[in-house]
Amino acid sequence: MEKATKVKFLLVVLVGIVIVSITIMNLFNKDQGQEDSNFQNDFGTAEYEEEMSKDSSSSQSVEQKSSSQSQDDQNYEKEYVDLFGEESFKKAKDTANKAATLWLKDDRDLSEWEEISNPSFFMLIKKELVVASDGITRNVKDLETFSVAPDQENELKFEVIATWDVMKDGAVVKEQTQALYITLIQSEEENKWIVKELV
Repeated sequence: MEKATKVKFLLVVLVGIVIVSITIMNLFNKDQGQEDSNFQNDFGTAEYEEEMSKDSSSSQSVEQKSSSQSQDDQNYEKEYVDLFGEESFKKAKDTANKAATLWLKDDRDLSEWEEISNPSFFMLIKKELVVASDGITRNVKDLETFSVAPDQENELKFEVIATWDVMKDGAVVKEQTQALYITLIQSEEENKWIVKELV
């Protein structure tokens, strides 16, 4: 064999060895990553990770929604004030903020919910609120409330962008943001605004 041919053959063999080595290392790293996640799940962090992924997916969509807030919000607020009066609108906004706070804190005080809910929503709350066993709580830091288009006449609808700290065993783990949509109707008996829907 000529010297040039030997050098080319040697280079091809070396490149082949490098490619095979990288492939083998990647296979072992993937297996190790799966073992690490299984190890974490064995120690009860599955619920915690589920909460974190749920909160982070909702916070990604919030940034897009909040950046698209336009003058329509101002127009709906003006429409609501023209229709129901400024004092009534302010009370409705306060009720929406209270509902958002209770919801985010998983507040199980049914008397608080009954005061601001219509009967069908109150029944839903009684079924939905369960005692959390994972030790994760939320500390609400900020609420930004915007008027949005109502689904039906004689309703008010708000988008509440909430920011809170996720707490585990008293320590702040992460800050989260989420948009909630709250529909309110007027209670005929007490002449106040109550929650019809929260999503």
